[in-house]
Amino acid sequence: MAENLPIGEKVGFTVGGEPSTGFIKGKITHDTNIEGQEVRAKEDNPKLLIEQDNSGKTVIRNPHKVTDLGKEEELSGQSGMS
Repeated sequence: MAENLPIGEKVGFTVGGEPSTGFIKGKITHDTNIEGQEVRAKEDNPKLLIEQDNSGKTVIRNPHKVTDLGKEEELSGQSGMS
């Protein structure tokens, strides 16, 4: 589950309907304001703080809306092994 991904993990997500990638910078577990954006979060409904690779901008995403690219790369690397 993406909620348990460690800080620094590479993830995939969409921005404006377009695919993007980035790294998890943190997990938000309470209501806060980040760069002028109101973020509604709770311990049982956290949000992920992600830095986009291509722009360096910070985005907020629900954990279930991101894909763990680290695991996908590990799995694809093992597929050629016997």
